[in-house]
Amino acid sequence: MGIKENWIRIREKINLACQYSGRSPNEVKVLVASKYMDEETIREIFLLGLNIFGENQIQVAQKKMKALSDLPIKWHFIGHLQTNKINRFLSLDFELFHSLDRVDLIYALNKRAERRGRKVKVLLEANLYKEKTKYGFTEEKDLWYALELIDKEMKFIECVGLMTMAPFRADERILRDIFSKVRSLANEMGLAEISMGTSSDFEIAIQEGATIVRIGSAFLNSV
Repeated sequence: MGIKENWIRIREKINLACQYSGRSPNEVKVLVASKYMDEETIREIFLLGLNIFGENQIQVAQKKMKALSDLPIKWHFIGHLQTNKINRFLSLDFELFHSLDRVDLIYALNKRAERRGRKVKVLLEANLYKEKTKYGFTEEKDLWYALELIDKEMKFIECVGLMTMAPFRADERILRDIFSKVRSLANEMGLAEISMGTSSDFEIAIQEGATIVRIGSAFLNSV
């Protein structure tokens, strides 16, 4: 199967998941997780009508953004941001930062964004399953604290939603439990965006309320 055929299959699965849950496909944005894709592959996918691409390493993203600057791509940063990479992150034109995962990063990011006179849109990363191999806030109260901190004190950060990553190859019951909790919390917080679901579980994520799904390997391999 080629990339075009894989996209047709992905789109069919998205449509079925939306139909199953009574949602419109227009409610779901597909972010192409392009970590393992070269510039030529990204161009091919862009020509299929997708324009949101996510990278998780600043240095790699910088090279791809420069090489593909002729395309109107909306770049998202979906990786763990180290404090010493904030300045380079801010020098790049990322539309959304998916993984704001700790309080000290909130302070550091706001301070440096203020110096540049730039406002940064972010999603708070929820790790409610408390996986030790993943980053993010592990308690709902900590997510509430982070949101209030941003809303009340951080003039250069705007929180627009939540992000989560479910355990790899978890069974459906666990996936639905995690995704539904994050959706409910985002709704309680009044946040519009819910980034959850990857190539292995995006259908369940959509059924549970995802507004952004991060799909990478499914474009390169049959799904």
